[in-house]
Amino acid sequence: MKRIFAIAFISLISFSAAAYKDGTYNCKNRSVKLPDNVYKIQTLNVGGVSIPHVEVTLYFFSVPRDENSTIVDAHLKGLATVSSSAKDTETLQVAALNLSFEGDTFTNCRK
Repeated sequence: MKRIFAIAFISLISFSAAAYKDGTYNCKNRSVKLPDNVYKIQTLNVGGVSIPHVEVTLYFFSVPRDENSTIVDAHLKGLATVSSSAKDTETLQVAALNLSFEGDTFTNCRK
């Protein structure tokens, strides 16, 4: 039974990346007072299986929409699942965070 679950899990994450690219993406916040959000994607190879690892640092105000409040940062790290909905379109998902790619473009990122 464990083997069936392992094979199913590997088949969900083992297809090669057609849209997303490994690297660091610096994305603008809505407020110029906040630092850029940082997204790092690195594909790990574990026993011949390619698995994307994502590290995210997000910045926001401690009081929403109050640019005079302190800046808070949040960090998220984890292995991502990958789904493909169209040619050259992929979404990496870590917890409740979705990172969408079309071709080489990270569509969630404001430059």
